[in-house]
Amino acid sequence: MISSTSSLEIVKRVGLLSGKILSYDGTLFPTFANYKGCNYACEECRSIPHKDDFLKSLGYRVIDLLNHPSKISLGQGRRSFAICPKDDLPPCVKKRPTFAALSFCFLPQGEDQKRSELAYILLLEKRLSQQGLYLKLFNSHISKIDLTKDEPIIYVNCPRIPADLEAKTGYRRSNHNPNKKVKVFGYQAMITTNVELEIGLELPVGCITSPADKLDGSYLIPEREKFIKASYNVVKWPPIEKVEKERQSLSSLAVFCGGYPHLFMLPA
Repeated sequence: MISSTSSLEIVKRVGLLSGKILSYDGTLFPTFANYKGCNYACEECRSIPHKDDFLKSLGYRVIDLLNHPSKISLGQGRRSFAICPKDDLPPCVKKRPTFAALSFCFLPQGEDQKRSELAYILLLEKRLSQQGLYLKLFNSHISKIDLTKDEPIIYVNCPRIPADLEAKTGYRRSNHNPNKKVKVFGYQAMITTNVELEIGLELPVGCITSPADKLDGSYLIPEREKFIKASYNVVKWPPIEKVEKERQSLSSLAVFCGGYPHLFMLPA
């Protein structure tokens, strides 16, 4: 059985690829990773320094709740959101995305409870103890906190990072409604096909994979130049009527080469 790679090499050597007509088709296919809401995530998003006053704002929020005990519901989770601090967001992003950096709740103070790290960082241990409350941190996306500076700097591990950082979001037409766009989180395969009208032969000669958000047209010229550099031979084909007449009595291998089995008799 002839593999696809060896078959293409045979076709190249016998000169069945003229390169006169090349077609390009971009196909989107999803990745196995789940999309978590950000199309601009990168490896640096696992530990982003948050330079704004996130901790100070959180401290003011906890103090406000302590000043109004009626607003406190014991055991009720509260989330504190942070704004994405990335500096390289594209201009098309008009509003910076937000995410829940941490979640906390108030509990009655007990003797067997561990020290509240969140209360220690916010310098509110004494105030909480006076009111008989314990500040529990039960969900956090903060990877580390640098307390060596004048102002504490937190490093956030963004919860919107997908497992596949190279995959991006692209759009295609819906199969059921051509006027509707469907979101695909994954990759795009750009396939180059050589078309020989004289013998009715179409063969894929190139394929490039890129994130799904890349434009199809950005690969047309590079792929054609790559095809030209391969130095394929140009063949002048006989009339199509003669080819079709002789094809009926030839073997499957001869049909593959357009009805001329002697083209497969390559020199040693």
